[in-house]
Amino acid sequence: MIDWLNANSGFVMALLTLVYVVATIVLAGLQRKTLEEVKRDREEREKPNVQLQVRVTPSGLIMFGIANYGTSPARSISIDFSDEFLAALPGQVSKTLENLRTASLHLAPKQEWFFGAMGKAQVEVEALPEARATITFRDHKGEENQVFWEFDFPSHGSILLRTTGIDQLTHELTKSLSKIENELKGIRRE
Repeated sequence: MIDWLNANSGFVMALLTLVYVVATIVLAGLQRKTLEEVKRDREEREKPNVQLQVRVTPSGLIMFGIANYGTSPARSISIDFSDEFLAALPGQVSKTLENLRTASLHLAPKQEWFFGAMGKAQVEVEALPEARATITFRDHKGEENQVFWEFDFPSHGSILLRTTGIDQLTHELTKSLSKIENELKGIRRE
C-alpha cells in the first residue's frame, strides 16, 4: 500500500486537493447562507415597529396612541381610520383623527405619542363600531411600510373601561404615597 502511494503520489495529492476544494466550496456556500440569514435578521431587528393602541387614563380619559417599539426611527407616519369609525366619534376627536390621514409624523425608537382624547361622557364606548386603521410610514431606508390595525370596541370596550391596568395602579399608589407623605410631615411638625 505504501509503495502504491509512493508510486501514485501525484494522483493522491490531486485527489486530496480536489476534496479540499470541494469542501471549501461547500463551506463557503454555507457561510454565505448564514451571512444572508444574519443580515436579514439584523435588518428585521433594525426596522421601526409602529403600533396603534387605545389607552384609558385613571380619570377615564380615552386616548389613542401611536408608538414605535422598533430600534430605528419611523418617518412620514400617517394614520387612516375607517370612515365608519370616524363618523361615530365626537366632532373634535373625529377631526383630529381625520387630520392624521395627511400627517407626516416622526417617531424615534421607543417613543409614544397620544392623541384623540375623549371622555367617557362624550361617547358610549360599547356603541362604537369596530375601529380600523391603516398606518403608513417610512423606515430608515426610506421604504414604505403599512400596518393594519383593528380594535373591536363592541366586544372589548367595556373591558377597556373596567381594567385597572398599570396606569390605574400607578395613580392609586401616587395618591396613597402623597397622603402618607403629608401625614409624616404633620407628625414631624408636632
